[in-house]
Amino acid sequence: MVVICPKCKVRLKIHDEKISPDGSRFCCPKCDTVLLVKRPSARRKEINKRLIMVAHSDDSFIERALNILKGEGFEVITSKDGIDAMVKSMKELPFLIIID
Repeated sequence: MVVICPKCKVRLKIHDEKISPDGSRFCCPKCDTVLLVKRPSARRKEINKRLIMVAHSDDSFIERALNILKGEGFEVITSKDGIDAMVKSMKELPFLIIID
């Protein structure tokens, strides 16, 4: 695994067997920054092509979009603010996001 130090940008090659399941700490040889390195997750979540997110501050717009999209057979998640939309989109991985 190749890890890049966030401070000095040096590339470090770390063997996978040296990384514990909970992560391991390594010291950058150039700048002495301590890095917590974790193994990448083995399973990646697929994008759901039937899932659409509607992110809008207007409740009536959300309701109209929800009715139209559900009527067409889509799964719909909604959000009223940007931070909530960002968190939900990273967790749920919708195919399309409609935002204002």
